[in-house]
Amino acid sequence: MKCIRVVVAVVVAALGIACAQGPNRAAAQKQEATVLAQLKQQHDSAMKAYQKAPKNAQLKKRYVDVTVKLGMKTMYSESLPPRQKYPGALKYFNEALKVDPTNKDAREQRDMILAVYKSMGKKPGG
Repeated sequence: MKCIRVVVAVVVAALGIACAQGPNRAAAQKQEATVLAQLKQQHDSAMKAYQKAPKNAQLKKRYVDVTVKLGMKTMYSESLPPRQKYPGALKYFNEALKVDPTNKDAREQRDMILAVYKSMGKKPGG
């Protein structure tokens, strides 16, 4: 009987914590979605500028940097499910590496995602 009371107390406490975190989590997810949308806009803008002047080193750097940043934010997003964030991040890292094959951050993150897919015996989706 004492064991049942402890289990009930733990469940009630867990539910209380979950309910208390609900509004905060929703607000954090909304803020994260806003940041992702802003980064996507920056990415699209940088890509268009780079495509108009592909020999411009500053535009190339800006495009690669924002693409890697978007990949990182996508990969570490708490609001996106794994089936969306890892293929999405992989796409951005590959995109950055097409423009700058020497980009260390994009290569390391891409290789990490590929290693995870390989360890699970799955093909990457990106």
